[in-house]
Amino acid sequence: MAIGEDKEELVFYDEEEEEQSANKGKAIFPVVGMIFTDRKIKFQFFKELIASLWRPVKGISIKEISDKRYIFTFHHVLDMRRVLGEGSWSFERNLLLLKVIKAEDIPSQIDSTQTRKTGKKFYRLRD
Repeated sequence: MAIGEDKEELVFYDEEEEEQSANKGKAIFPVVGMIFTDRKIKFQFFKELIASLWRPVKGISIKEISDKRYIFTFHHVLDMRRVLGEGSWSFERNLLLLKVIKAEDIPSQIDSTQTRKTGKKFYRLRD
């Protein structure tokens, strides 16, 4: 599944498959995030703040996919697990939810209705 206009092949991993799939291309660990607010988000500020708070050892790329929806691409599974496991997060006092993306997911179609139905698959993050 390709994200945006990148021509590089993206490979999605389930945590159980990560060791078996190590030779199938560049390993990335994408997570879709949503901020629950009515206010406009200043993306550049948000991106810089999140990167400085999370400080992933192997790096992170953050892309805006629609209004208040973002893709956080971790380059190592341990960075992703650490961020998801550190507790709940918010941005400007608004809840930030994350969901690990699987190959069949379409990030722009994940909304708050799906969040309520699949709440256990989302992680609450705090700043």
